[in-house]
Amino acid sequence: GSLDPNNATDVFPVTLNTETSYELSGFANFNWKPSERLSLSGGLRYNYFTLVGPYTLATFDPLDGTLSDATVFEKGKKVNSYSGLEPRLGISFSLDDNTSFKASYAKVNQYLQNIYNSTTPLPTSRWKVSDANIKPQIGETFGLGLYQNFNDNAIEMGLEGYYRGTQNVLTYKPGADFFLEEYIDRDVVQGEGKAYGMELSFKKPKGKVNGWFNYTWSRSLM
Repeated sequence: GSLDPNNATDVFPVTLNTETSYELSGFANFNWKPSERLSLSGGLRYNYFTLVGPYTLATFDPLDGTLSDATVFEKGKKVNSYSGLEPRLGISFSLDDNTSFKASYAKVNQYLQNIYNSTTPLPTSRWKVSDANIKPQIGETFGLGLYQNFNDNAIEMGLEGYYRGTQNVLTYKPGADFFLEEYIDRDVVQGEGKAYGMELSFKKPKGKVNGWFNYTWSRSLM
């Protein structure tokens, strides 16, 4: 990240060091249809993440948050690593020729996060990779949907809902320095978040007049 003050005299320019990390992943998936009405799809992904130098890893006093130590890693040296499994599953069941039901589940590990403050009228967002102090974000999403066709598939209607639980969400502490602090670890906290919502959709794919209409309601909390 970088901060260019242009003509501002009370803002100092800042340029952060580049962070280098690698992610290796492998996956397998399957599709299975045990009957005419039921179909299943699933998968499993394994990923391995590692952060390497050049990097300065800070250690903070647990009482007052002051910098107590800093370990310097040379270029290419391993700083920290994480690994995880990401399963997913999808189920589709046809109640009859016009009605179907679908459900899904997926887990995702995110090692690169964007930190931003929504209350500051300046562009303060920055990217941060996971390290020994900042854990990767983990999200689990559940989905459920009901779909209905009318008039020989002339009209399609769907109602879908989802719920997502998230761990290790990054956000700034109250009073944090937003202007690209070198040791951002002491200015952020990691908490839990959740989001949920539903979407109602109508689609008319046939005829001289066709189109679609969607209405979505959702909430995101932390």
